[in-house]
Amino acid sequence: MTEAIRLIEGGQLRLDMRGYGETTFDIGSSYPGFSLGFPNPNAITAIQVSATVTQATATSCSSNPTAFSGAQLVIGGFFFNTGTPTPGSLLNDVFADAFFVHNANDSPNVVHAQYVMFQCLDDFCGNSAQLGFGDLGTAVTGQPVTLSIQWDQPNHQFVFQRDGDPPAVASYSVSDTSTPGSPSKGLQLGHGVPNCTTTPRPSAFMSVLVGSVFVNQ
Repeated sequence: MTEAIRLIEGGQLRLDMRGYGETTFDIGSSYPGFSLGFPNPNAITAIQVSATVTQATATSCSSNPTAFSGAQLVIGGFFFNTGTPTPGSLLNDVFADAFFVHNANDSPNVVHAQYVMFQCLDDFCGNSAQLGFGDLGTAVTGQPVTLSIQWDQPNHQFVFQRDGDPPAVASYSVSDTSTPGSPSKGLQLGHGVPNCTTTPRPSAFMSVLVGSVFVNQ
């Protein structure tokens, strides 16, 4: 279940989403999403987004305490397939993104900038293998941050950067010569919320102002 808003506010794109988990069992998390996709995604190999997280909250579940709970803005998408792609399937598609996240155990107003790469292991990417992960530092709500991601295919790596900080280089060893079976790239509010039978019902919320977006087309 989600509640979402998309509008122009003060010359910037505002994205809000609150997500909830299931209430009938205490296993895992739900992952509601609210996204804006880029046209012609296979032509895009570099993305830069300047954004300000203005609010972020996430709550945990006492009867499902180990489940992931976090509010996230994700920037990236599926860049290639490690084998022979099947149209419409995510099997063996490789996803890379830079993202903002506020976790349930974070202090109020703290936001982390991080990056991740993973390979989908089934048609719907319910199972995946992580290829890389790293931290790009913390911020606070109300602080503008620029995140960028670049696929450097000739060197089999992704380059992630926050503001003017030194870039973080993440290499991989899987094959990268095929296009994704289910290509997409863009911005997404994609939260993780514990499934929970106890009250109060967990939720995750993030409000973001996006000031500029650049791609290499």
